[in-house]
Amino acid sequence: MTQQHEKIYREHEPICLQGSEADCLYVLRRGAVAIYVNTDKDKPEIAEVLGKGIRVGVFNTRDAVIGEGGLFLQRRSASLIAQADDTALQHIPVGGNGLQKAMLERASLGLTVCRSLAARLRDLAEVARDVSHLAEAVSRAKCNLAVDLAHLLEQIPPLFPHHPELKHLFEEMEKFPQAQEGKELLHQRRDTSVIIMQALAMRQRSGVLNLKPGDLLCEEGKFGRTVYFVKKGILDVTVGSSIIGRIGHDEIVGEVAVLLKEAPKRIATVRASVPCVLQCIPITEFLELAESKPALMVPIAKRMAMRLEATNRLVSLRSHASRTELDSLAKAPGSCEELFLRLAAQLESYDDAESITSKARAHALEASRLRNEIAQGCLG
Repeated sequence: MTQQHEKIYREHEPICLQGSEADCLYVLRRGAVAIYVNTDKDKPEIAEVLGKGIRVGVFNTRDAVIGEGGLFLQRRSASLIAQADDTALQHIPVGGNGLQKAMLERASLGLTVCRSLAARLRDLAEVARDVSHLAEAVSRAKCNLAVDLAHLLEQIPPLFPHHPELKHLFEEMEKFPQAQEGKELLHQRRDTSVIIMQALAMRQRSGVLNLKPGDLLCEEGKFGRTVYFVKKGILDVTVGSSIIGRIGHDEIVGEVAVLLKEAPKRIATVRASVPCVLQCIPITEFLELAESKPALMVPIAKRMAMRLEATNRLVSLRSHASRTELDSLAKAPGSCEELFLRLAAQLESYDDAESITSKARAHALEASRLRNEIAQGCLG
């Protein structure tokens, strides 16, 4: 593997282009770097980036970490262009799963990456508030529907051990990208649960919070000094009067605010939808966990990277009003909806399958609702 090195760039010289393979992390030593997004081409040339691309952000702080989001997605979702002569970047090769591996080996890197992603989310929320929150809805919808699908596929085989024809169906459905992503997320959430509960069992500063339906947990714009881990229940994430997502069992709430070194304010309001039980983790406790249990930061970083990608695409989408891009964003809920309906149709003829069939249809309805809301939000 190529060793890390420093490279100097001229103004408007490309560092990496959208659609290219992500195999390197960058650290800004001096100068400035702009982020551009193009929707008319998946792999634009430099002239197209500068001529038609939408600038969605700028890095100009020494030692800023750049390009971490693309490493989780295995490709660049935006172009990085030097904005000043003599811009210097440290190149750190971390191809494939290298960043994840490095985060597991070096706890300080995991915390640095997550703080960098959290700062970019905050900055985007300030310059494109409605788009940022719509991106949160997109990424949450994609993750939660994938997890619902994986959980359903996990539950069904033990209920029908004497029906080999169903086994073939489930094996086929488990190969779909949505099911594979959901399986990975489900394992990550369970691993996170084990890490947090084992670590907190040895400490005394955390506590348990019980919420009734409608109770307020976090308020948008207020300072946040606590992270919460959902042991039971479902919470609604809202901006204004609009629900942009839901948080459930084995998920973490409030991590973005506490990762910010400056102005750690909540970026959304969170209320209990049903009775909830949450583990409270003060900021000092959470940062200690991040240092001692680096595996905790990997799923947090991945989710923030997905949200950043969705935000970049939506900023550009709003400028170009691209129907193709809108269809792409709605694809995840729409494809999950089809898979849930297919499952329900296959199961409804079997005895004792009423409950699991109802779950599949309920998930399909939720996928349809999310798809319509995303489409309306993109065109708004």
